[in-house]
Amino acid sequence: MLKTFTRLLTVLAVISITLGCASSPPPVALKSNPNWSSYTLENGFTYHLRQSDKAPVSMRLIVHSGSLQETEDQLGYAHFLEHMAFNGTKHFQGNEIVALFEQAGASFGADVNAYTSYHETVYKLDLPSNEKMDEGLLWFADISQHIDLNEGEIEKEKGVVIGEIRRSRPENKPLAYKYYDNVIEGTQYQTRDPIGTRATIQNLSVTELKSYYEQWYQPARTELVIYGNFDRANIEAMISERFASWENTPSTKQLEPLQTGQRYNFTDLVTALEDGENPSYGMVFDRGDRAILTLEDQQEAWLDEIAHTVIQHRLSTRFMDAALPIIALYSVDYTLPYQRLFITEMAFPTEKREQNQALFQRSIGELRDYGISQDEFELIQSEWQTRLDDLDTDWNNTDAVGHVNGKTTTLTIRQPAQDREQYRENLIALNDSLSIKKVNRHLDRLLSSPYQLVVGVDKQENIEELTAKSGDWRNATNLTADKPLSLIAANTAFNTPKAAGTVVNQQALNQGQNIHTWSLSNGIDVWYQKDTKVGNKVHMVLASRGGKAVLDSDLYITSDIAINAVSRSGIGDFTGSSLDAHLRRHDLTLLPFINFTHHGVELQSNQKNLTDSFAALHTIFTDINVDPAQLDAVKQEFRQSVSTYINSPLGQFNKALNHVSYQPSSRHYFAEIEEIDAIDVNKVERIHSELFTKNRNYQLVIIGNLEASDLTPLLRKYIASIPLSNTHDQQFDIAYKDYKSERVDVSLNTEKSSYYLLRMTNPHMQPSSAKDIFIDDMVQRMLTQRLTAYVREELSLDYAPSAFSAIQDSELASDWLLVADTDPKDVEKVELAIDEVIKGLLSNVNQMEVDSTGSQLANDMIPIKDDAPQKAWFFARYLIHDYDTKALFNPKEQVKKISLDDVQKRVELLFGRDAMVVKGILRPKAKS
Repeated sequence: MLKTFTRLLTVLAVISITLGCASSPPPVALKSNPNWSSYTLENGFTYHLRQSDKAPVSMRLIVHSGSLQETEDQLGYAHFLEHMAFNGTKHFQGNEIVALFEQAGASFGADVNAYTSYHETVYKLDLPSNEKMDEGLLWFADISQHIDLNEGEIEKEKGVVIGEIRRSRPENKPLAYKYYDNVIEGTQYQTRDPIGTRATIQNLSVTELKSYYEQWYQPARTELVIYGNFDRANIEAMISERFASWENTPSTKQLEPLQTGQRYNFTDLVTALEDGENPSYGMVFDRGDRAILTLEDQQEAWLDEIAHTVIQHRLSTRFMDAALPIIALYSVDYTLPYQRLFITEMAFPTEKREQNQALFQRSIGELRDYGISQDEFELIQSEWQTRLDDLDTDWNNTDAVGHVNGKTTTLTIRQPAQDREQYRENLIALNDSLSIKKVNRHLDRLLSSPYQLVVGVDKQENIEELTAKSGDWRNATNLTADKPLSLIAANTAFNTPKAAGTVVNQQALNQGQNIHTWSLSNGIDVWYQKDTKVGNKVHMVLASRGGKAVLDSDLYITSDIAINAVSRSGIGDFTGSSLDAHLRRHDLTLLPFINFTHHGVELQSNQKNLTDSFAALHTIFTDINVDPAQLDAVKQEFRQSVSTYINSPLGQFNKALNHVSYQPSSRHYFAEIEEIDAIDVNKVERIHSELFTKNRNYQLVIIGNLEASDLTPLLRKYIASIPLSNTHDQQFDIAYKDYKSERVDVSLNTEKSSYYLLRMTNPHMQPSSAKDIFIDDMVQRMLTQRLTAYVREELSLDYAPSAFSAIQDSELASDWLLVADTDPKDVEKVELAIDEVIKGLLSNVNQMEVDSTGSQLANDMIPIKDDAPQKAWFFARYLIHDYDTKALFNPKEQVKKISLDDVQKRVELLFGRDAMVVKGILRPKAKS
């Protein structure tokens, strides 16, 4: 009997083990994308290649050494060495390399750049074609072995790096900086800020810089990534020629830094906010290692994505339905080196902290304890099915930069670049296994896990009192929640027009661009391009000239919040929250906008719900809701945001600049906060009537993979039936004050830096053409290049001086700003230097600059043809403002039409004798 019982136990144990193994198969590793080929030279140098038949080429040089490899005597040296790679190497003198690639159509900063982190230094080169690949590889080889550490160049670069520290490491740290400092406290990262400190850079040792370079730039620590249109045999031969002879050198043994298993600091953070920040409350959950190595890891990360969506939607719905003001609300991943966090946070008006936090805590508890409803689950199903349906379209439309950045990220975090088919299979598996129970189980595990509170405290609040309440806040969140009522309203349809309009005219344009146009009976013109690359997606922009420029002055400030007020109130039979749910369920994105000189709606849809999309457009134009309670909530949000900004040093400075430039009647004039109180329902409705019931050249642009004949009945029923009255066109003058030169010089800055601004305005311009738009873009590039060369490189006064145009489409003026951030003792030098840049531009624009900036512009515009949302917006913009759209079809041809004389004449108009000048200086606040 005993033997029989023993055998039975043995059999049961074996069965238990067998069943356990059957239910818990070993993790399945991510499969690497076979389109990437990887090779390692004998010296350990590794390169990764992926070919494409498209023109752009993207290259990255990854050195697996960063600030963690520095000694106490080398703080900031890895980053400084990265800077020196642009200041001269064996084959390229000074800034020659930047000029070379700019002439080839690449832009410094956007296309030619680098970054240094704790674990790696990465050099970036994005080229419009393969013509300069040889030079790119030669430069990368120089970086790896032959950076010229010239003492004169090093001394000049100190000012540039200190300028970067001044810009990126403020002394009065905002909440995001304080949180990061808090979470890395006690880790290997705390004392190894990649940028270093002012003291370590000012006292930099050339000997130690060379020592770091020689020790840590080794072939076995370096990888090269290239994606694009190139000949593999030629590239491999060049790589071998440039890198095979590079020898690993003996180096002092040093303990390698940890890459995983870092113990971050997750104690609560309740901290005072700086000027310009709004009160906030958030929860942070540690989600472990950042790298995704298995299919199980990937599904877990996807479930976290679903949790973000659920939490953000539930909170958004709750706050809308409660008519509580919310300035910001988001739930997102936050990545640390080799670690991923889950953050849910909100910002709100100071006086609403108690109410907002209570609703936030209650909503989190409801999701943890009771999960989601059937309606919410259907929203998730719809979104993830859409992701699967669009997988090939999204994958195929990833450009060279996207591919090479993705590969670089996987190499730096030690994660495979996944095969598309394995990704698809795992996504199908997720969709097939999704259920309310699975989502709720994940929400329960996530929201029941330990969390960190992050609380931003306004200066009006008592930080000691709030810190003492953190335990109460946790208790409120941890309490078992009351079961919520159904949160999603029943499905509602958009309005159906009572009568259809008519199509007056339609035609296919013979431009080889698959263009079809319609003219509708209400005056709307429709422009459609068939594009097979968009897959199931349809992108639309319905827009008109107008915006703030056609409103009565008493409506200016209302126009800043009208869109938000209607979004929270709803349209047709929808409330704000039910509209949001409906749009998500049907994969629709609606983005109404009111700009200074145009207004309208951007819309993204899919073919399945195209009819619903057109009905949504019709309803926006014909039946908006303005709920007084929601309007009041939006006014509170707006008041808090405006007050926070205007009371900050930069806000006060910009308000002073604004008031010396504009008359109070100008649509650009900074209004007073008290004017927000006068906003009411009637004013929102007046804005809708003025902008959405009157036609000032309304144009509808559609990009999709449809037959034009399929669109005609939808246009007739939903768009031609929108009731619009034609109104006279008008010129968009700006009410500038009459001045020749003004100066604003204030001491308000809480940072130990000075901000300098030169503003040059010509209020007597003629309407711009597409050619003018192109020239202005080229001039902006010329100015930025000259500022970089003179203010940054030659004088070392600022890290990133810049120039940009602030004028709006169709406004009869030009308005340019040149800005710099500098050491207070150097602000007068910056003023003189920027004046010198303007004088130089007026006296001498050369053909080489015209050619290089024109090439950069054309190359930057070429990708628009494969980016449907951008393409729809650009064509809508050009059509409503009467710019010639031929420039968009062939930007290179448009650039060829621009002569040196054209640019010189435009420069004289913008910056010559007719320009009005404002100079502004924001200095540090005097010590009290």
